[in-house]
Amino acid sequence: MIKFIVKNYDAVRASFFILAVLLPVSIGFLKLLEDDPETSLTHESEGGECRKLIEDLELKQTIPDKEDLDYRSWLNLGDCYAHLWRYQEALSAFKNAYVLQSSTPLLELITSLEEYLTEQVTTEERPRSFYTVMRNFGPAKHLTGKTVVAYLFIETNQSQWSSLDRQQAISTLEFAQQWYVKQAKNYQVAEPTFVNRVFHIEGDPMMSRFHSTLSIQSPSKHDDDFTRYVVSKLGFDTPSQLLEKLQQEDQADNAMLFLHLNKQARSFAWPCTYRWCEEEYTFILEPIKDPRWQSLHYTIAHEGLHLFGADDLYNIENAKTYATNDIMHYASRYLEDSEIDSLTAYAIGWSDFKPHTPFPIY
Repeated sequence: MIKFIVKNYDAVRASFFILAVLLPVSIGFLKLLEDDPETSLTHESEGGECRKLIEDLELKQTIPDKEDLDYRSWLNLGDCYAHLWRYQEALSAFKNAYVLQSSTPLLELITSLEEYLTEQVTTEERPRSFYTVMRNFGPAKHLTGKTVVAYLFIETNQSQWSSLDRQQAISTLEFAQQWYVKQAKNYQVAEPTFVNRVFHIEGDPMMSRFHSTLSIQSPSKHDDDFTRYVVSKLGFDTPSQLLEKLQQEDQADNAMLFLHLNKQARSFAWPCTYRWCEEEYTFILEPIKDPRWQSLHYTIAHEGLHLFGADDLYNIENAKTYATNDIMHYASRYLEDSEIDSLTAYAIGWSDFKPHTPFPIY
């Protein structure tokens, strides 16, 4: 069976951390990446303060006959964009500050940001030149109507789940789903609804062996074998049988399969890429909490949209400055600072308008 590999944010995130280390002297908020994990709540409160500052300053720019922002305001705006990991907008703000008051440190910062943003984001993957739309394929055809979600917590010798861990993961899943609902309002589509069916799969030696072969670097039939073995523990021969059963029980329009292992690795999705495809799923390979950013929130939202037909943007050569806040592009630090832009909306069935892009769409 031919399948299409899509990757999550791990490589992008790692690069952002490297950038933060390189530029802590000039970007005040980036120093928090080196702080103690216990200060993560403070980081989130700073995120709220940044959103308020960005909203106020952006509003100020829209008022007629008002003076342009001054040097300090542009620096603060860039600082806040950087805190939220919105680096393209940070770069623009710092350039505006430099026009008003040049300095060697600021120029070095701008140069470093430009060099970073022009580099290949995922160094181990060849950049692509086109975008693939996978809408209306597989059990998750479009993000409208009712969707039943089969969420499987998998135990292995490398992945253990406490009751609290599982509760927190489902809360994060619900957070991502509410984010979908909020984004849907921007396109005036009917509010999508979700039914979450949760399963805890007990480990055994075979499960642990499968886990040891699971790798986005060399995807193979091991992933299919692992998935089929997991669903066999629920009494089904194939993932499609499980999803069909749940879809019938809940009278749902769509069905999604998440397999979550509680260990940091590279999450990935196997979405359907042709109309008669019946099996698609995503492996979530993330711990419950990362003190530095909402990694699980992003992974669930990002990988879930692959199943609904969205492609990655971050590894397309001519997409470096296209829709950079889109969830399928660079990672913002907090999920609420990401958005579903027009191309992703088209791919997941929220719009019939195919936007103009600086790269081909197939």
